[in-house]
Amino acid sequence: MKKLRMRRFWMGRQGETALREAAKSENISAFCRGSITVELAAILPVLLLTVFGALLVIFVLHDRTWLYGAAQEAAAIGATTETAGDASKALENAKERAEKLREDFFGNSSKIRLEVEEDVGEIQVQYQSSRSALYGGMMWSFTAVAKRKALDPVKIMRRLRRKGGV
Repeated sequence: MKKLRMRRFWMGRQGETALREAAKSENISAFCRGSITVELAAILPVLLLTVFGALLVIFVLHDRTWLYGAAQEAAAIGATTETAGDASKALENAKERAEKLREDFFGNSSKIRLEVEEDVGEIQVQYQSSRSALYGGMMWSFTAVAKRKALDPVKIMRRLRRKGGV
């Protein structure tokens, strides 16, 4: 009876007699037709917005993680290059590796800016990129920076031999 009162409140006087007849025949579900469609029409846009927003976040995190890994790899290649007295060779190797990694993953994308620098015995690789959001013309931009101290394996081995470690 409680359901009947609620339905009468929403239907008004016109549906009251039809409601009583439906209640007598216990066919109340005839009045519920279309309610699922209305509820779905209200919930579906929010659900789709949430799903596509989550996908966008996943793509951005993937790109950012990949760029950090590429920057670390390029800096490590530059830092461990045997320079033999030529510091520019380490910088060249780091820059070549960073460009190759960028082309392998992103193709010839102009959205990714690459900088390779040498600072007082350190190789620094920096990627800057951005990704457009699906809504509102927003842009997500992020920067991946990796620094590695340039190693000279010959000097390290000589120092270890002097100390008697090797």
